[in-house]
Amino acid sequence: MLVCLLATSLLNGACTTVKSSQLPPEALRSGIRSGSLVAAGDSINVVTTDGVEHAFEVSTVSREHIHGESPDGKAVVVRIDDVVALRTREIEPVRTTFASVGAAYALAAFVLIIEIFDTW
Repeated sequence: MLVCLLATSLLNGACTTVKSSQLPPEALRSGIRSGSLVAAGDSINVVTTDGVEHAFEVSTVSREHIHGESPDGKAVVVRIDDVVALRTREIEPVRTTFASVGAAYALAAFVLIIEIFDTW
């Protein structure tokens, strides 16, 4: 059973991709303001001009700031003019579906093998 759970978690880890923006800072900032790069609900990592990386889920984007919440529940506010790099995390539905179906088949096969060879 432990093997199946481990396999499931490994398969589902492949369901998320990280996309780094290769835009120069000014184009990046413009894309954030226009809403084409960042929207509410996105999980992002931004690097600011002082070299600090902020990881958080976006709640709102204004003309001047990105507001969100870090994984530990703290409020995060980043000035758009300070952003120099951006990475977004996205869940891929096709990979997630195949991983879930594969995990279900693996679990069913494991249970079947146990039932066949169970001689207690």
